[in-house]
Amino acid sequence: HKVSFDKLKKFNWINTRMSLITDSVKNISENDTIVSSYPFITQNYLEQKSSANNRNIYKLSGSIEATIPSFFPFGIDCVESGETIARNNLIELDIIHCNLSLSLIKKNDKNLNLKRMNKLDL
Repeated sequence: HKVSFDKLKKFNWINTRMSLITDSVKNISENDTIVSSYPFITQNYLEQKSSANNRNIYKLSGSIEATIPSFFPFGIDCVESGETIARNNLIELDIIHCNLSLSLIKKNDKNLNLKRMNKLDL
């Protein structure tokens, strides 16, 4: 069953990328745990990088960079300016997706008032 969505409004105030972050230049080993708020993107990224699928992904919402390297050797998170990872002495080891944007979407619905939604000044 396919679900369709209407894109209601694109927000132009965000300029973000999804990155693999860590504390030093190193390779991910098969037994490393990667922390991320985005487990499906993380799994897809790891499958593209290697045939080994036995890596551990720990889902965490919040401050991913605060857990590296004390609790996890790697994290995958959104990076906007890079200031937070620099403050935590971390580096972007790889950029997974560039130019991420934020949009307001709604499940396709005939009763949706698009004129009202377009008036949102966000």
